[in-house]
Amino acid sequence: MSELSFDAPVWHHGKALRKGYTTGSCATAAAKVAALMVLRQHLIHQVSIVTPSGVTLCLNVESPHIEGQQAIAAIRKDGGDDVDATHGMLIFARVTLNDSGEITLTGGEGIGTVTRKGIGLPLGSAAINRTPRHTIESAVREAIGPARGADVEIFCPGRRSAGAKDV
Repeated sequence: MSELSFDAPVWHHGKALRKGYTTGSCATAAAKVAALMVLRQHLIHQVSIVTPSGVTLCLNVESPHIEGQQAIAAIRKDGGDDVDATHGMLIFARVTLNDSGEITLTGGEGIGTVTRKGIGLPLGSAAINRTPRHTIESAVREAIGPARGADVEIFCPGRRSAGAKDV
């Protein structure tokens, strides 16, 4: 799919609906741009990702910040005409480079915790579903290369984490 197909409305019961994008896409874009910023040591104000369905999103970056081996960036959630509780919220990623060669993903403020078996994630881990986990890790790996490691924290200040839905 192209960006043009993303811009085209979805028709539902004779009504044109504007498309949006998922919280997972926001987290992926925020993590990717934070990783790029910490590597390049300069602020970036737009980032592109390809969603699991093949749609390319070019998203504006908000609140970019770099400090040493760490960068933070946010993407504002746009649910289109199918809004949810996260519509309009800033989804942040903090990326800290390390020498481990591994990418670790955690959830911070506003991100729920897995409390029950059955969704394929370890109890006590961040409630970030498998597909967003994969896209976040892949985007960060693409940015930092095969040898570096990174700690990635996804957070959403002001969002209640108790009962919060998965990213």
